[in-house]
Amino acid sequence: MNHNDTDAAYSLDAFADTYAEHPEILAEVLNIFLAETPEKLASLHKAIGEKDLPAAVRVAHSLANTTGTLKANRALRAARAVESVARAGDVEAARVATDDLSSELNRVIEVIREAIQ
Repeated sequence: MNHNDTDAAYSLDAFADTYAEHPEILAEVLNIFLAETPEKLASLHKAIGEKDLPAAVRVAHSLANTTGTLKANRALRAARAVESVARAGDVEAARVATDDLSSELNRVIEVIREAIQ
């Protein structure tokens, strides 16, 4: 896979390459992501449902940071989209963008779970 292809489905390779000499850090980061992401996603859905856009911006920003660290570019773009439309005050667009982000994050989670089995 070409690590520069930002439209490719998620591959753990680019992130794993960064920590090739420190597999314990790689494992810890992935386990934290798997533990925290569903909670963050639930918080994001709750914030959107309650029309609490400032909270949605905070959670989306946190997810953008995390997905950026993992080099999950599609999920990163989706998180930034949520952050952007929530910041603009567009609840419906934030809801749609959150659904897109959920799909991308679920793909990333699936890839990680398969990789660490």
